[in-house]
Amino acid sequence: MGDLIGEVLGLLVDLVFGGGGSGRGRRRRARQKIDEGTLRCYVRMVTGRIPGLTREWADVELELSAGAVTCRRRDDRQRAIQIGHVTLDHASRRATLKGDPFASSDDQDEVWTLVTPTVTLEVFGARDLLLAAEALVHPAPATR
Repeated sequence: MGDLIGEVLGLLVDLVFGGGGSGRGRRRRARQKIDEGTLRCYVRMVTGRIPGLTREWADVELELSAGAVTCRRRDDRQRAIQIGHVTLDHASRRATLKGDPFASSDDQDEVWTLVTPTVTLEVFGARDLLLAAEALVHPAPATR
């Protein structure tokens, strides 16, 4: 409940001071979430099947951990979709295309591929947030 109140207050502040709740305020909230291990993004199925996800873009939050993600649709936060043995690699990135439903003039947005042994998803988000997500899913080995 506290998160919801914080989001509503943040949106109101952005509307009053930040020009419509877009841009900097949205990026700031997304950066706060990724610092907490959660990526706000859009995903769609490419191959395979996961109940609750389709080939249409879905607004989700991915809770990131080493080698795994938990997907929660923003319109159904109670349902947690566990996805293990995950590979999220910047080498799979592509720029957004005119056909992508969320393509914008912002050249920071990219589409990456998230791969498991049984499914492939496309993930749409800002480049810096996707790079941070990659580091959470594939943490560097500790050095002594």
